[in-house]
Amino acid sequence: MKKSPLLQRVPFYFVRHGETDWNAEGKFHGQTDIALNQTGREQAEITAKNLIPFGIALICYSPLLRAKETAFIIGKSLFTPLLEMDHLEERFCGSGEGKLKSGNFDLAKSTPSEYFIGAEPYEEYVARFIQGMNEALKMKGPVCIISHGGVFWSLCLHLNIPPQELSNASIIHFVPQRDTWSLIAK
Repeated sequence: MKKSPLLQRVPFYFVRHGETDWNAEGKFHGQTDIALNQTGREQAEITAKNLIPFGIALICYSPLLRAKETAFIIGKSLFTPLLEMDHLEERFCGSGEGKLKSGNFDLAKSTPSEYFIGAEPYEEYVARFIQGMNEALKMKGPVCIISHGGVFWSLCLHLNIPPQELSNASIIHFVPQRDTWSLIAK
């Protein structure tokens, strides 16, 4: 098994995209390209206002429509440059895309490499999004990364932080500490 790269030790903000109809229905998205619903657009507008005090210099976002729409709403409000980055996409979930999470979610999290038939191998997925995040964190910051709940969950695992669910359009400030990271909800 190939070891994933280390994440650059630079503070950054992470925002999960706003709500979609599939989020409201409790379905796995994976890389299925689903737009924000009205609630998701409203969430993105609120998140934009909440990001104002942090002086975001650049927004890097997944090219999947739900993250792209969130980024455009926030970027327009903050007058902040946007950079689309393929490596920030959610994991391709193969046979799991469009399936209800109930009953499947805990198993999928406990065996991420094996659970979904045809899914992107978990280790490759983690290496991919860490590479994308490292590219983003080389930019002049503060950087805001707009991505997906699965990326957040897997990033926490990668950083040896107990993983947690992240609500749509939530803001988390990642701050490197001596041997770990602090996650501060904003």
